[in-house]
Amino acid sequence: MPQRKATRIWLTAALVTAVVLGAVYYTQSTFIASGDLSDACLAAGQELDLNYRLRHPRDGSAVFPLHNRCNAISDLVPDWVNPTLSLIAAMLSLALVGLLFSRIRRHA
Repeated sequence: MPQRKATRIWLTAALVTAVVLGAVYYTQSTFIASGDLSDACLAAGQELDLNYRLRHPRDGSAVFPLHNRCNAISDLVPDWVNPTLSLIAAMLSLALVGLLFSRIRRHA
């Protein structure tokens, strides 16, 4: 019986972290793809450097690590986003490993 409880706990942890990971990634990646970049840069008090963007096309992509740079020094993606995504992904991995081991131990 305790193994079933452990399995449920690990499954719940995996589902919760997967949902949080998906939500943070989705909200930030849609923020990158939406709206006018020059307006967003102006709202952040930065000037859009089109030459920089042309030389660094990946700095505006929605692929991890997330970036949406106005110029060489200004990024519209908050500093906390990429470390948070990494931490949540690590927590999800830990929960999945715990789920796997609790399932193996339950059947052994």
